Amino acid sequence: MKKVFDVIKSYVGNQKHMVEAYSGIGTFGLALLDQLKSCVMIESSKDNISMANDIKDKYHLDQVKIVHARAEQVIDEYDGDILLVDPPRQGLMKSFVDKILEMNFNQMIYVSCDVKTLARDISLLSDKYEVMHVHPIRMFHHTTSIETLIILKHKV
Repeated sequence: MKKVFDVIKSYVGNQKHMVEAYSGIGTFGLALLDQLKSCVMIESSKDNISMANDIKDKYHLDQVKIVHARAEQVIDEYDGDILLVDPPRQGLMKSFVDKILEMNFNQMIYVSCDVKTLARDISLLSDKYEVMHVHPIRMFHHTTSIETLIILKHKV
């Protein structure tokens, strides 16, 4: 995981506002906090939200806002410089993509465990975002699965 965090950190820069959709317990957002001004984490799982709130409270992470909701229902309520998504295997919901295309994130970081849904989603986002970098990452060394980390930039 450290390699993934290091790669992402190299693209994030400092003092940015990030929205993390499908955040789980906030693994990516929490790992990037030293570079972020603020982070909104959106997650639908009650158990993950509970764990994320425990971490936030334990470490007094005032720059973190945790939202218990389905990302596709609330993403348009939050803005930032960077959108990080780590969706489930089925990828981004069409309603989520539609809302993203109406928003103005400067950069998107997409972590995917399924190359087919990733390709579909990148195609859906291509009118507004262009792929800048692709990183295949073996996050789980005891398996043969490869995660794909995509860095997208808002087209000018």
